[in-house]
Amino acid sequence: MTQAQDDRPLDGPQPGSFLFWVAASAGVICVAVAMAALLAPRPDTKPSGLVVSLQEPPAKAGSDPHTAQGASHAPVSHGETHDGEAAPPTAPVSDVKSAAAPNSSLLSTDGRIIIDPALHEAGSDGPLTRIAADGRRAARVYAARFDPSESRPRIAIVMTGLGLSATVTQAAIQRLPRGFTLAFSPYGENLQSWVADARQQGHEVLLEVPMEPFDFPENDPGPRALMTGPQAEGNRTRMHWVMSRFSGYAGLISLNSGKFLASEPDVRPFLAEAGARGLFFVDASHSQRSLSAQIAPAVQAPLLRSDLSLDALAGADSIDNALERLVILAQEKRKAVAIVDASPGVIDRIAAWGTSLESRGAVLAPVSALPDLAQGTPTP
Repeated sequence: MTQAQDDRPLDGPQPGSFLFWVAASAGVICVAVAMAALLAPRPDTKPSGLVVSLQEPPAKAGSDPHTAQGASHAPVSHGETHDGEAAPPTAPVSDVKSAAAPNSSLLSTDGRIIIDPALHEAGSDGPLTRIAADGRRAARVYAARFDPSESRPRIAIVMTGLGLSATVTQAAIQRLPRGFTLAFSPYGENLQSWVADARQQGHEVLLEVPMEPFDFPENDPGPRALMTGPQAEGNRTRMHWVMSRFSGYAGLISLNSGKFLASEPDVRPFLAEAGARGLFFVDASHSQRSLSAQIAPAVQAPLLRSDLSLDALAGADSIDNALERLVILAQEKRKAVAIVDASPGVIDRIAAWGTSLESRGAVLAPVSALPDLAQGTPTP
């Protein structure tokens, strides 16, 4: 560089001048506004519940012979791929808003345990539920509170498919009375936050496990579904992937499960592992070919079978008639279980029904409180 070049006047305001400080101040303001816009929370996308980090290990690709091309209900993937199959988007357990100290439980404002690290172990895709060293089980620790001395017929309603729509999920958590049980899809986003919010509101939470239906592949249950026949070889890996999507569930519930639950070689190891991990299983198949009731006692897996499904897309009269049948069934058997898919139109209707149920001589209860599963007072 020559001396003449060094002595050239610089473009723009010089340091120390009034114009320089005006320009600098404007730049700082612009940066601050931009950062505020980036950090501002987006409405209706995340719940407000607490989430605890369980130090989830990085996700690891694994072999999975089952693909779900063309699955109509699975969300578009934004995650890693496993053997060319796109992984559905998930929020890892480490996506936290509040972290608890190691080996301590995260509690709600009324002392309810939201997440207990003692009930989890590290898996290749995230934390897996286990029986604690002192014998505590997720089926009891994560069960919703219920008075065990209640003598009226107990009715449990499980709303499934939550976590896929932020609007519907938030409505279910906030509007349904706490006696309702909420089942979350493994394919949803922000799952751990939603589950923590649901448990804060007193809801019992289940994890949906996709399973092969009779009409597969026309009806595809989704990625990582548990399969039968030659494709069953990777079921344990797929089961662990599903179970690692979030923590805080008391049990598992079947999804599109007809063929899988009718296959003894496949359903037996599934139920055995569920029981060995301290979880109960809700068979929502309504299939007479299901073998769950025969196998569960032999492998010490607590089991509950649903009695009917409510058609969330049916008209108001149809839903009301189904709810009436549910009450009659509960009065006959002292308990009844119904499954309903998450839908905006059905939430307020069954919420109002739930609040008026006691006038019918029955009581709304979490599934863990039904006689098939209840074994003493749930651990708070």
